[in-house]
Amino acid sequence: MSKQIKKVPIVHFVCPNCKSSSLGCSDISFDKQQITCSDCTRQFSALVVKVRSRNSRHITKDDVRFLSIRVLDADGNEDLIEFDNPSKENFEFRAGDVVGFTYDSNGRLAILNNYTVDRTMFIKSGWNLNAIVGLGCLLLIVFAALLCLFGLASSK
Repeated sequence: MSKQIKKVPIVHFVCPNCKSSSLGCSDISFDKQQITCSDCTRQFSALVVKVRSRNSRHITKDDVRFLSIRVLDADGNEDLIEFDNPSKENFEFRAGDVVGFTYDSNGRLAILNNYTVDRTMFIKSGWNLNAIVGLGCLLLIVFAALLCLFGLASSK
């Protein structure tokens, strides 16, 4: 039999688009929700869960922090949420803390809230070093293919 998790009395969501923090829901359950911002009227989704455990490591050469969080939903079902943040910044939370994951309209994790200690971390989006190197290799391959193609066409 799984343990039931108590509902959070009040949580405030921060809109990932306009950063408005005036959004609040009372007696929210631990289910993923679609939310429309009252300020910018754009939609985003949010998930509120309870932390079972977490792991965080920082890769110095790429300046990226990887986080793995085991979470429990309202029915006590366990899930694993993993993401990286191109920053040295760590986010403090412990087993038993109630946290919220806010996703932008494209489904990317944008904001992490710890409602137990009232902390918020904005997940930086953008290019990390691995993405830049990968894109550079792809462009180099395309450029080499174009050179071969035009070189063969001009020699005929």
